[in-house]
Amino acid sequence: MNKNLFLLIVTVILTLFSSCKKESDNQDSIQIVEGERIAFISNEGAFGFGNSSLSIYYPDSGVIENQVFEKINNRKPGDVMQSVNLIGNSLFLIINASNKIEKLDAKTLEQSLTIGNFSLPRYMVANSENRGFISCWGETGVIKVLDLNSGSIISTLPTGNGPEKMLIHKDKLIVCNSGGFANDSTLSIFDLNTLELDTLIVVGDQPMDILEFDQNSVWVLCRGKMVYGSGGQLIEETAGSIVRIEPQTGNITEKVMLQSNQHPAHLEISPDKASLYLGGGYGFHGVYKYQIATQQLDAIPLIDKSLYGFNVDSKTGNIYGLEAPTFTQAGWLNVYSPTGFLMNRVKTGIGPNMVCFKD
Repeated sequence: MNKNLFLLIVTVILTLFSSCKKESDNQDSIQIVEGERIAFISNEGAFGFGNSSLSIYYPDSGVIENQVFEKINNRKPGDVMQSVNLIGNSLFLIINASNKIEKLDAKTLEQSLTIGNFSLPRYMVANSENRGFISCWGETGVIKVLDLNSGSIISTLPTGNGPEKMLIHKDKLIVCNSGGFANDSTLSIFDLNTLELDTLIVVGDQPMDILEFDQNSVWVLCRGKMVYGSGGQLIEETAGSIVRIEPQTGNITEKVMLQSNQHPAHLEISPDKASLYLGGGYGFHGVYKYQIATQQLDAIPLIDKSLYGFNVDSKTGNIYGLEAPTFTQAGWLNVYSPTGFLMNRVKTGIGPNMVCFKD
């Protein structure tokens, strides 16, 4: 065999093998794998282009399927998929710039209901399979209370500026007022029985994320204020913080200040609740670990990479880091061990921002 021809064949074979990552982006149809855990990934897409998408990743096999909503429902979900939520047997896609929610069957991913009448919806929680709460930046900041079966809006709850992540803790709905297009430093706490505002707690500039620690306390991530001039330059900033609060009393029991130039957007907790992880968001580099028992925030990042978002798998403790290099090309899912070791890396849709898990 001609030597040059032999080298050409070897090169082609190696190229084919190197491209066989655990992805199936080019499939025309989707077959949901029964019995495996699934990680649903919301991909924002580029604002104004209507190219958001949904990906599904199988943690056991490391395989990812992209553009699944489009392939199953023969259309794109809409403009800017802000978040994805699994509630009972339904999957809810929050489509921010299209001002709607798409409800899917969580097993088949077939769309069953499109729900409108929102203004810049962001995130969703539910206290049953029948009633959900949607944070919206429009209408100067509100929570829409939603009948998840009919799609009817039951009530509208005014909040502070830019309601963001929420948490249901006992009989309370706790809302992070992130500031949105302005500034805020409060949590709005509503009584779930009456849907009335119970109290307003000042925690720190731009509270972004919240999670439950135990029966009596929650942790809140405050990003810190960032003010930009007309030329896009940063002209003012305040330090971020992580704050431990007792919602029933409103008492702040612990507050850890971050460096003045650190403004992470996301907060997660390890399955054993020994460690907090903070990081991610536009312009922030790394994921840092805070050890709760020793009140020690590590100076060196556990994950030394810029991530747009990240979530922790509550079963394994693995960290799912989402990269959005630009909003004109595909992003990446990086799966890390709890010690920060990179275990897998697969391509996603454009602008991946969040993962939720289905057991």
